[in-house]
Amino acid sequence: MSEFTLPQDSYWTKGLKRSKAVYALLRLPLTPYFKIRNRFHCKKYTPKDKTFLLVTNHNSTVDHFLNVMGIRGYVRFVLSDHLLRKGILSKALKFLVNPIPRRKGMSGEPTVKMIQQNLRLGVPVILYPEGNRSFNGRTGFISPRTGDMVKQAAGSLITYRIEGAYMQTPRWGHTLRRGPLFGQVVREYSREELDRMSAEEIYRHICEDLYTDAYAYQREHMYRYPGKGLAEHLETTLFVCPKCGKMGGLASRDDHFFCACGMRAKVNEYGFLEGARFDNVYDWDMWQREEMKKHVEVCKSQGLLIAKEERAVLFKVNGDHKQLMGEGLKLMLYPDRLEFEGAARFTFPMDKITQMAVAHTAFLYFTCDGQYYEVRNAAVWPVNKYFALHRMIRGMQYV
Repeated sequence: MSEFTLPQDSYWTKGLKRSKAVYALLRLPLTPYFKIRNRFHCKKYTPKDKTFLLVTNHNSTVDHFLNVMGIRGYVRFVLSDHLLRKGILSKALKFLVNPIPRRKGMSGEPTVKMIQQNLRLGVPVILYPEGNRSFNGRTGFISPRTGDMVKQAAGSLITYRIEGAYMQTPRWGHTLRRGPLFGQVVREYSREELDRMSAEEIYRHICEDLYTDAYAYQREHMYRYPGKGLAEHLETTLFVCPKCGKMGGLASRDDHFFCACGMRAKVNEYGFLEGARFDNVYDWDMWQREEMKKHVEVCKSQGLLIAKEERAVLFKVNGDHKQLMGEGLKLMLYPDRLEFEGAARFTFPMDKITQMAVAHTAFLYFTCDGQYYEVRNAAVWPVNKYFALHRMIRGMQYV
């Protein structure tokens, strides 16, 4: 993205009427559908300014539709660019709504510039500043750069918060729980207000307005979220057993989460864990982070293998196209390198892996020496573990 060139203004304005028409037409059937399907409760809000940046927390697979239901008027979406590499479906998406792309695992500066460009042209934009759905139920890290972006942009700022989404569709889960969601505009900040604030003040307001703690909120309200397979795929988020301390030995089936050492827990219909040392994912995750840091330090001091996975699939991404480099690979993470071993060996020095990110629960993206890569797996795998370990190895804050 170092060679990124900002599109001409006409790229965003051409076809805008078509995008607005598509938006309005789809809104009619989708609003009642998602209100019923997701039990979504919200009060429709009419923005005071025709040009605005809508920022919202991100905990649901259908947040885009929920936000559309809560705000009157058209907005242009910011989407992960992996959704724009799906052949004819992506071409249709570009033609119909022309979203602003965000490439995970690379610098976000091009996306910032495109958001500001759209706002300058009077096109409202919706952004999920966390960049990721939460793995543990609390609002994730928001870059301080967000405050600078808003300060230098046009239009107002609207903050929107959704509660209950983590319990209904947890990042690690693969089934929909039947429970309520609640959405509301927290505040609209006019351009005059924003001009009087510093970038740091704007950033602080965004973090405060979007903050949510799924388990604290649930302890207060105790809504039921029944469903099938309530614990399945939890091992994509929790990797360290609190009973034996082993990393990578956890598994799930139906509502149960367990380890070969005998540790066994159950996820109940309120979203809490029964029978484990921790009754919620957030507290377990906070504990396992410290254990992982200790493991990383031992491996760094002795040059040991930190973690490994079988059946990895490696792609090199070039623009909107992907090149398969290998499949059925063994992924091995060392303190100084990331390796993929199979019919061929691919080695990526850790000091050259400048960016790493996760999409959904199964895609890992990273930038190494200016090149962009995607990693998948033929099985369910703890992709977030490698994102966390990369940051710990490099001494970066894991968020």
